[in-house]
Amino acid sequence: MKGIIIISLIILNMSGIAQETDWDETSLKNHWEQNGIDKLEGIYEKVGNRYGASDYQLGLKKTKKGYILIFLSCSSKIAWQVGKIKAYLTSTANPSLFKTIWIFNKNDPYNNVYVKFQDETMKVVWTDGKPTDFYLKIYPINY
Repeated sequence: MKGIIIISLIILNMSGIAQETDWDETSLKNHWEQNGIDKLEGIYEKVGNRYGASDYQLGLKKTKKGYILIFLSCSSKIAWQVGKIKAYLTSTANPSLFKTIWIFNKNDPYNNVYVKFQDETMKVVWTDGKPTDFYLKIYPINY
């Protein structure tokens, strides 16, 4: 019950508006180079071209409450601005699986989604039957 109340408060607090940040690709990379980077943090690029979103890139940034996915770029014309928060991720008992609030184009929050990390990839798993979205971690490059 407590989790439902917290998620409800987050959704009410967002008021249907994706919050803006000052983060872009350059500032995120500079921050990580100066302060270190969490093993999940980095830049992820979408694999495939579903909904016409090619070269779609998101930055995963650790926060005090979990992680946020920040919109960084897309070669297609979409309504998102660089720096807007695309999703909020909160921890579960599985350290690679996160409950997620995803923000759609009209800034509507959607919580029937999970994000799973494995082997330098991120999977966005929709619980309503939509196909899973795959993202490949492109930064940092680990040799």
